[in-house]
Amino acid sequence: GMEDWVEYVLIVVGAIIGMVPAMIIRPQDVKWYLALDRPNWLVFEKAIPIVWMFVYACGIVSACLVWWNEPNTFTTWTILISFLLVEIVIDLFNPVTLWTRNFLAGSIVGLIGFLMGIILTVQVLLSFAWAALLVIPFLLWSPCGSLLAWKLYQLNKADIAFPPNSFP
Repeated sequence: GMEDWVEYVLIVVGAIIGMVPAMIIRPQDVKWYLALDRPNWLVFEKAIPIVWMFVYACGIVSACLVWWNEPNTFTTWTILISFLLVEIVIDLFNPVTLWTRNFLAGSIVGLIGFLMGIILTVQVLLSFAWAALLVIPFLLWSPCGSLLAWKLYQLNKADIAFPPNSFP
């Protein structure tokens, strides 16, 4: 039945949505980003994509656990839609930041994603507490990304458009 294939769809859709930002980043955006000043403490920049892959994997496993715990109910579908919305919002961080050349805009997107993540965590906790543990990496890492974006904004104010440029 439907229960047999939904987890595979969750994994594939989660992975595809996770890759979309990388596919819509323009070369001029990367060039601009690489030229920015960085804080001295940012020694782990090359590991950031790996950390995000781990966070996404935890989210996908959490969504699968929620489904396996109570397949095909209204509550479960609501939680899965929440996972999807959180992933879409956090995926918007890089395109919004790079297209607008504005880390303040990125910080706002990150904050919205974090707040949505808190709501998601409560939803998951009420449904299946063990699955909520796998949302914790997002709750810990997401504010770090927003803080880094804010710091990059402060260090590079002269090179960053304000108010934000329009989208391409």
